[in-house]
Parts: sequence; C-alpha cells; structure tokens
Amino acid sequence: MDCLEKLVDCIGRLNKGEIDADTSCQIEKQILTDEIQDTELLNFAIENISELFGYIAQGNLNIRIHRDITGDVVWGRF
Repeated sequence: MDCLEKLVDCIGRLNKGEIDADTSCQIEKQILTDEIQDTELLNFAIENISELFGYIAQGNLNIRIHRDITGDVVWGRF
C-alpha cells in the first residue's frame, strides 16, 4: 500500500468505529512521518490533515498541494 492508500484505510477504520480518533491521528502521523522525509512538507501535511482527508475522500489520490498568492492552500490533481 502506498501512503495515500494507508491514510484512506485508516480513515475507513475510524469511520467504521474500529479505532478511535486519537488512535487514528497517531497512525496518520506515523504514516506521514514514514513517507515524507522533508520536515517542512511533513509539518504542512500534518497541520492541514483535515483538508487533505477531505480531498482524499473525494477519490483524489494524485495530489498537488501549493499556496496561492494570498497564502491560501490549494489542492489539485496532477
């Protein structure tokens, strides 16, 4: 499983009640830590995790993340 598939699986387990929110957050953080070596990107991903999951929940697995000129986070597909 790649990083996004692991995150989707974790969210699915949370939604099914198989794990609680605290456990889900810890698993998600570990998945991101294992995958992302760039600490700035890792911190960005963790800080924006709810927005990231909303995008993943829509079925978007190839994600481009950037800030626009106003500093707002923009999520897009490749």
